[in-house]
Amino acid sequence: MILKVSELFDTCNSGGWITKGTTQYKLVDGTLYFQCSDGKEDWRRNFAFPAVPYKRMKNKFLVHAGFLSAWKEVRDEIAQLDFNRIVGYSHGAALALLACEDRAYNGVNVPTFVFGCPRTFFMPPARIRALLARVKRYTSDGDIVTKVPPAILGFRHVGENNLLKGKVKQGDDSWLVFLSRHSPSVYRQRLAGR
Repeated sequence: MILKVSELFDTCNSGGWITKGTTQYKLVDGTLYFQCSDGKEDWRRNFAFPAVPYKRMKNKFLVHAGFLSAWKEVRDEIAQLDFNRIVGYSHGAALALLACEDRAYNGVNVPTFVFGCPRTFFMPPARIRALLARVKRYTSDGDIVTKVPPAILGFRHVGENNLLKGKVKQGDDSWLVFLSRHSPSVYRQRLAGR
């Protein structure tokens, strides 16, 4: 089944989540989805430092420790699932990247779509950038979440960026949320027709 990018985003922002610890995911028609920040624990994790993702790594790299903590809650369950696409938004986008890296490391390339993704990898080596080169990253022009953690601290984006531009209306968002350019309503408006 071929879905529009806007349909992937909408499904990623609807209910039906499976919760393990504080991490939420769901499997819908062969697509694995990760939910955005939902609660104080997710927000606390959003402000963590780099960490090595796996013990006894031959080729070490670092990732955002908070996202890694959330990923480790569900990694074993996810490894048992059968899916052919990964999607995430915001905090869930970082988890989608870690799921994509895990599958790619194990020899399975899964198309991955992330929206409003914060920087997840700390100075990623060429091998990691190559593993994740086909990730489709969608960034709303001016989205502040996609600018953290700061690049000056060594965090980098991976994958192919698709910048979403265009006029948007405030709608039900507060002014602060609307001005962040990170809200689901801003992404929906800018993804219209895609």
